Amino acid sequence: MIKSVLLAVWIAAVSLGSAYGVLKMQTAKKSEEKHEDGLLSKVEYVKPNEISVPMIIDGRVTGYVIARFVFAINSEALNKGSVPPDFFLIDEAFKIIYEGQIIDFKSIKKQDLPQVAINIKKSINKRMEAELVKDVLIQELKYIPSDGVR
Repeated sequence: MIKSVLLAVWIAAVSLGSAYGVLKMQTAKKSEEKHEDGLLSKVEYVKPNEISVPMIIDGRVTGYVIARFVFAINSEALNKGSVPPDFFLIDEAFKIIYEGQIIDFKSIKKQDLPQVAINIKKSINKRMEAELVKDVLIQELKYIPSDGVR
């Protein structure tokens, strides 16, 4: 009889212990998912149309820069705005490239690209007076000389 009681207590302890372990693992997994979802839900990716920026030197068009960007935007700030950000994103990117102070597209170097992304991000955030853009991803950036345009 004592063996039966001890066996029942042991089975109950093992069952409770395993149930507790499973619950701990599930809650830990859910909290990780919430954490990951929180990070992902705070950023939205906006991919506006490509832009074509003329490069003007000494009063004549020497070529065109074709650029396509993807912007990682703070979704909380995005939802507060009444105007879609695409217009501002494209405008600021156009201005940065058009000024031509960052990159000389005739002799572009690999090291110039991160600076373009940083300057576009800073310019947009300054104009919007908020930390709207988290990152600027360069999808496409090419220079076409004017003699290569039909």
